[in-house]
Formats: sequence, C-alpha cells, structure tokens
Amino acid sequence: MKTRWSVFIVLLILVGFAEPASAVDYNLTFGGAYAAGSAATGTTAQSFLGSGSWFKTLPVSPVVELYIDPVSQLGGGFTVGQIQAIRYRTLNDGTNPSGVDYFLKIYTVPYTGGDATWYGNRLNAEPLYSNAYAPAANVWVPWDTNPGTNQLVFFDGNHTTNFGFSGGPTLQDLTAGPITWSSYPNAGAGSDTTPIDYASQPVEYLVLGTGSGWSSFTGYLDAIEIDLTNGDTYTIDLENFVNEVWVDDDWVGSVPGIEVAHGKFFGHNAFATIQDGVDNVFGSTVHVAAGTYEEQVVVAGKDVLIQGAGPNLTFVNSPAVLDTVYMSGANPNKPVMAATGASNVVIQDLTVDGLGRGNANYRMMGIAYYNAGGAVLNCNITGIVETPLSGNQHGVGIQGFTDDGGPYTLEAGGLTIDNFQKNASSFSGAGLTVNVHDCVMTGSGDTARPPRS
Repeated sequence: MKTRWSVFIVLLILVGFAEPASAVDYNLTFGGAYAAGSAATGTTAQSFLGSGSWFKTLPVSPVVELYIDPVSQLGGGFTVGQIQAIRYRTLNDGTNPSGVDYFLKIYTVPYTGGDATWYGNRLNAEPLYSNAYAPAANVWVPWDTNPGTNQLVFFDGNHTTNFGFSGGPTLQDLTAGPITWSSYPNAGAGSDTTPIDYASQPVEYLVLGTGSGWSSFTGYLDAIEIDLTNGDTYTIDLENFVNEVWVDDDWVGSVPGIEVAHGKFFGHNAFATIQDGVDNVFGSTVHVAAGTYEEQVVVAGKDVLIQGAGPNLTFVNSPAVLDTVYMSGANPNKPVMAATGASNVVIQDLTVDGLGRGNANYRMMGIAYYNAGGAVLNCNITGIVETPLSGNQHGVGIQGFTDDGGPYTLEAGGLTIDNFQKNASSFSGAGLTVNVHDCVMTGSGDTARPPRS
C-alpha cells in the first residue's frame, strides 16, 4: 500500500506541476496578390494596421470574397465553439445604401444532412443588424462578436425565412448550445423548429465579403482578428503590393500569409520563385537568396532590380520548357531572363545557365532586353533540343534591342553567364543604354563581341 501511495503522490505532483500549453499570437499579412484573388484592391490610401488595406467599389464585379481556411492557413482546425471572438475593421464615407458593409460568414465542414455538398451550415453576420449598432463615417469602425457596440449577430439563411435580421443569436449563444431559429421573433414566420448544434461543428471557412445584390458600395477593410478559447490569436493585416520583396527556394509550399522569416510574409513580400517576386513587387527590388531556380523570368512593363546573393550562389537555370519572347516580329528567342516594356532593368550578382538549350528555329539567350515594341507570348514551346548551337544559330549571353528610341537602360553586373554556344553580348537600336560589368561568360563558340559598357 505504501508503494501505491508513493506512485499516486508522484503522479499527483507530475499532473499538478505540468506546464500548460502556451497561447500563441500569430501574425499574418495578406498582400496585393491575395487582394486581387479575392476581387479586392490592395491600397495605401487608408490603413488601420500596417501601411495599407483592401478596397472595393461596387457595382464593379465580382464581389469581394476573402476566404480563410483554418486548417491550411491558421495551422489547424477548430470548431465554432472554440472561437472566442472575431473582429475586423471597415472604413467608408457613410453613403452606402442601407448601411451595407463587409460582412462575416462562417461555413462549417460538410456533413450528412447538411445544407450543401461543400459545406455543412452557413452563418452570416451583417454589420447593419449588429447589437448596439453605431456606424460612423470616415473613421475605422470595429465589428466584433464580443458584447458592446457593434456586436455582430448571426443568421442562417437556409433555416430562417428572413435573410438577415436584428436580435439574432450572438457568438456566445451559438457556443452555449443548439439554436432553434423559430424562437427568434425576427427570424421570420416558418423558420426551422429543429435545433441545430453549430458549436460542435468544425469550421470549413471564415469569409469576409460584399454582397452581390448591393446597388453600390465603397469601403475599406483591414485588421481581422480571430481569438480562440485556447488563448491562441490570429491577426491578419491586409496590405497593398510592396516595393521590396524577398525570394528563397526554401519557402516552396509555404502557406500564403504566414511569416516565413522575420517581417517576411509568404505571398506578400516573400516568395519561392523569382517570377512571383517580380510579379508582386510594386517598385524596385527583388532580393533572391542563394539557391537554384529553374524557371524563366519575364519582367513585363515595370522597372526592377533583381539582386542575387552572388555568382555561384544564386543560380537561374533554363527550365525544360520556356515561353517564346518575340523581338518586334524578328525570329523568336528563348531567354532565361527577359525584360520587355520597362525603362530601367538591373540584374546583378547571380549565375544564368542556359544548359545548352536551343535548336535551328530558336535563339537562346541568358538575358534579353526588349523595348515596349516587344511582346511576351505564352505559347509554351516544347520539344527543345538540348544540343549545342551551330552555324547562324545564337546562344548569346546578353542581348538588348530597341526600335522606338527609348530611352531604356539595361544594367547587368557581377554575373556569370554559363554554358552558351556564343557567349557574347549583342545590342542594337537607338535609345538603349547598356552597362555590362564584372561579368564572366563561359561556353564555346564566337566571342568576338565582348560585353561592353
């Protein structure tokens, strides 16, 4: 018996002094690309958190639908009952008809007997039906599931005859037990009498959006916060495109919005490919970490600096399939990196490797620069022959071309241009300023036209 009590006391001590799981604060940033995918516009005209927000004006279609997947984006699923609170902020000038504003929807995971094939139940929270409703013009207004001013209340349009009403159940009501919609006077005659247990249902999506039936609307959205009963909190900052981004191939497969390094949020200012970085930068610089990037990079209509970590550290290799970039109707070219329609492009401190690709019909170039008269065509050329070029074929390290007088500037510095049959530089046309310096070009063939400044 003494031994048993000793074991019990030891277990009691272990249980009593076990470290509780620590609550975690998660910060996410959804940028301009995420906004565009949600049919909103990233902007710096207004902000509650950070330097920007998302904007929408209607009746421009389509409506805003910002989907948040708890499993893939918030690191794990949770039920409706495990939500402590949700809040977000909006700003408008107060002229929106009927007081419409960005609303919240909670979709639960599909189940047998649910309301749709892709979700179980759908809960809507419209700001204009909030408890203690107090809208204000030209200031950021918080909408919150907690008690107080502008407390969001819910309705389920599949089980009520009024699609939205005041005096609906709060989040606290939803988590306290099953909801019988017919017991809410404003739910409408004929609303369901069968109780529905929302609290136990896993959340499929949280959605912030605008309505398809709104005749007009103008407003900003920012600073979404989700608090869970375990103490974890998620803060989502909505932003515009940025003028400086970072690329690292180690970030492949990262969840959009998460912080992959300090101050770097995937899909906002951090990407796994150079092309994604170029497409999402709204200004100057794409920092490319050491690594091997097998991709064709096309800069279209924007000035940009692509900054590698250094030759023989950052490699940009020709992929198996390249798109064709046409040069003012001339023979098609297949550059590993190309720029068109931009006034000032700088590429430096990386290695471009052509892998010997090319055949009799196509010219292969490491870096090609064309003026606004060029066009980028996505025709996915296949069947590229990996054999050395010969005769009049070209494997040029760097080529620049202009036919409209520019002015255009191409700078290529600190580069290694590797494995090109004709490891030369070729430039033509007025109005093109070229600065090629500190470059090493390797390969076999014609080197009669060396890089020039």
